[in-house]
Amino acid sequence: MADSGLAKPLIDERRFRLSEAPAAYNLLQSGSARGKIVIDVA
Repeated sequence: MADSGLAKPLIDERRFRLSEAPAAYNLLQSGSARGKIVIDVA
């Protein structure tokens, strides 16, 4: 399914830097995140 494009991951539009990880965690705990949360480490 993923190869055909029928299944797409749901990723929250907000992105966080590693230094913002506590804010990302708070968003996750609040339940208002939509899908997965992305933390850029580079």
